[in-house]
Amino acid sequence: MAWQLEWEIGIEESTGEEHEVSKHAPKMDKTNLKIIGSLNADSRKSVTQIAKETGISRPTIISRLDKMMKQNIIRIVGVNIRELGFQLALIA
Repeated sequence: MAWQLEWEIGIEESTGEEHEVSKHAPKMDKTNLKIIGSLNADSRKSVTQIAKETGISRPTIISRLDKMMKQNIIRIVGVNIRELGFQLALIA
């Protein structure tokens, strides 16, 4: 059975350009987009840094990040050093 996705036209707020958006995609509000934009610039930022940059409270950022991770919108990627044969990690 083939999946059929419905598409609609979305308008990019910052540029006014039109683009196709799946109707099944999660709705993103301005708060989530600010958080994602901040992380896109530097994915290593702390919650405190994101809060200062965006003007969003730390609890809101933590809650939104948690929701977006559960929805697989955001993923944290790391390296499993034990799989590489190392028994100890040194973070300097």
